[in-house]
Amino acid sequence: MYNYETSKIIKLLNDDEVKEIQRLLSSCKRSTDWVNGNGSFRGVEGTKSNLELHSPFVLKKVRSMIVEACNRCKEYTDFVLPRSFEGCIVSKTSEGGYYNTHTDCGDVGDFSTTIFLSDKDSYEGGELSLLINGKEQKIKLNPGYCVVYPTGTPHRVNKVTSGDRYAFVFWVKCIIRDQTILDCCRELRSIKFNEIPIEYQETMEEGLSDIKFKVDNTVNRLMRRFGEFAD
Repeated sequence: MYNYETSKIIKLLNDDEVKEIQRLLSSCKRSTDWVNGNGSFRGVEGTKSNLELHSPFVLKKVRSMIVEACNRCKEYTDFVLPRSFEGCIVSKTSEGGYYNTHTDCGDVGDFSTTIFLSDKDSYEGGELSLLINGKEQKIKLNPGYCVVYPTGTPHRVNKVTSGDRYAFVFWVKCIIRDQTILDCCRELRSIKFNEIPIEYQETMEEGLSDIKFKVDNTVNRLMRRFGEFAD
């Protein structure tokens, strides 16, 4: 049964890309390469304690690699239907650092993406906590994996108790901004590009049944959202 997703975890970078980004970040050792992260936050002072990359060359290189990875990742583009990629922050959260609960500003985009860049065993704490539908999701991923979630979702970075946590954050503005239409487009694209779900390839009848359900469900959602019915 299809479930409409509000967040998604995706493997975005391959191992070579992760190693290259880690190499680039490790080369940023000058005091001027990193600045106080409060400069990028418009909210209450003290909400976060971290550093952000301030090396234009490295930041441009890392952003270029990540945008290229996003564009080639069908799972990612099908989920967000990107019109443009906005902003880029490489954050470094060291021992004692944190980012308390907040929401991203609505003008930055429709979806927020956090890409984990550190080996998850190299630091303690530092989970990304999302509050979705009244439930907290604590996320700590291997490097190269990302979590994408609607901009405006309350979230925080838990305090890092040891080590250094590196992450890349950016935003996407969608081609389609209406949530119902976006969900329906995802559904129809899944039918178009994956006509028979792989788990049903051996049992054609179940696969066709799943496709029929998806089509019916999509049509009904559109009718509920846009239909005008007589009283």
